[in-house]
Amino acid sequence: MIAVCKVGTESIPVIQHLAQITWKQAYASIISPEQMAYMLELFYSNTALEMQMQGGHQFIVAFENDEAVGFASYSEKYAEGSSVYRLHKIYMHPAQQGKGIGKLLTGFIINDLKTMQPLILN
Repeated sequence: MIAVCKVGTESIPVIQHLAQITWKQAYASIISPEQMAYMLELFYSNTALEMQMQGGHQFIVAFENDEAVGFASYSEKYAEGSSVYRLHKIYMHPAQQGKGIGKLLTGFIINDLKTMQPLILN
């Protein structure tokens, strides 16, 4: 069974681990190893993730049998109180793709934001 939950700074190592795995699979043929290392540091260092979380990005992680298999992040696109949200990240472990985890993550986000009317996910 796959469970999705909101996470905070305590899950930074989990997010970093998944980012390392997914980026190597997704982008290895597109960007150089040096560029990938630079971008992972830019977006997934402890400082970068803490700043994103403090800036209002909500991270969620999907777990299957206590193993992290995917993550996503989203936030309000404009000022607080806006009804427009942006999906910033959504990544699944390459070995877990095709199992509906992305659908679970996006469904979790939509359900979390359903109280916002009208809801726009940008």
